Amino acid sequence: ALESGDGGRVIVWSEKQTQFLGKISGRGGALSGDGGFAEVSGSDLVYRGETDLSSSNGAVGDLLLDPAIVTLTGGTNDGNDPGAVNNAAFGGNAAGNSGSVTFANPVPTVIYESELEGTNANLSIQATNGIGVSGAFTGGVTVQNNRNITLQTRNSAGEGSTGIDLVTGATNFSISTSGTGSITIQSGTNGGDAGNAPIKLSSLTTGSGSISVSAEGTLTVNGPLNTADQTASGTTGDITLSSSRAGVAVNSTVKTGDSSVADAGGSQTARSGDINITAGTSITGTGQLITGNGEMTGAAAAGTDNARSGSITLTAGNGGVSGGVGLSNASALNIGTARRTTAVTDTATTGNIDVTSRDEINNGGASTQLAVSIGAVSGAATKNPGVLTVTTSQTSGNIFISNAAASALRLGAMTTSSGHIHISSAPGLDLTGTLRTESGVNNAGSLNLTGP
Repeated sequence: ALESGDGGRVIVWSEKQTQFLGKISGRGGALSGDGGFAEVSGSDLVYRGETDLSSSNGAVGDLLLDPAIVTLTGGTNDGNDPGAVNNAAFGGNAAGNSGSVTFANPVPTVIYESELEGTNANLSIQATNGIGVSGAFTGGVTVQNNRNITLQTRNSAGEGSTGIDLVTGATNFSISTSGTGSITIQSGTNGGDAGNAPIKLSSLTTGSGSISVSAEGTLTVNGPLNTADQTASGTTGDITLSSSRAGVAVNSTVKTGDSSVADAGGSQTARSGDINITAGTSITGTGQLITGNGEMTGAAAAGTDNARSGSITLTAGNGGVSGGVGLSNASALNIGTARRTTAVTDTATTGNIDVTSRDEINNGGASTQLAVSIGAVSGAATKNPGVLTVTTSQTSGNIFISNAAASALRLGAMTTSSGHIHISSAPGLDLTGTLRTESGVNNAGSLNLTGP
């Protein structure tokens, strides 16, 4: 569009090899309008062109690339390449060049670090079978400000179950977005394959955007996942992890950012993001889950403000066969604090921990206690402390919990199907819900609460 209106749609597609060496422009109007949509697809994809789906006064557009297999490559002569770009230098250069969008090399399609960083659009890479990484990355992949990145594998019947591996074969690989940019990673979006397409993650970081990862097969977190601290926006991004057919293994830190907002009048909220994990089978690993702190600062102004730390929700055994929770870190589940720095008529709320499982909940070994911590709430006129709620559904669903916080652990409903409940808290226990350890009068499990 020239003055007003959205950019158009461009689709370049073939069933076998697609070679694109031209230029796609789908810019929004100079006065108003969003960027357009472009798709360049083929089982074997050679992309040596340029795409601009930007907008001066609207949302950026979307570029979709859809080959069979994709390799994201750091490689030599390519790293993080700042500065101006001479697009004419790209003709037939399979190694890539500084800063532009030159997706080259079929079978697999190779996309270089600088090409991802140089894309002036929301970038969506869809492969029918697999996405992997190779080479040495310089500082990882940094997507342009306020741009989203999506990686997906379809894995339909006959297409394979390779899935997405962002760990094996590369060094220093990571993905970072800034501003409102989000990261979405999905395998098995069709799910017709005979196998279970897995996902392996290295480091992922966003600004205020969310991180959402859903695997058909096993989801393994091998690098830290973080949403950044926020002040101006007041809200930090959520992190959602799931596997529909298998387990989720968390072997690194998963953390939502802190939110600190100065009272400027009106009703404001300082909110840390939530963490949600759902597994077809078990949730395991050596890592930590941490939601950030929520804090309202400054002198009281008109309006009612809220400071809130994020919540953690775990659901294991969602596939209906088996699945427990076994996180071995000495401080596995951590809820941040909620604080109003000046005692005024505002509200502070700490997040909850909600764990649902078919089988036992422990710290990775049978009959050992999962460590939890819920941060303090302070300063505000209305204080809402967070609550731990736990439910297991099978006879093997024992509950073993220990409190790693300095303050008393607040218990909501604790329910098992004839399993045992063992909870210890050196600072004390605050019971707010029902504790039930039976499904019938002859199937009662034991109840053991330890505190001062």
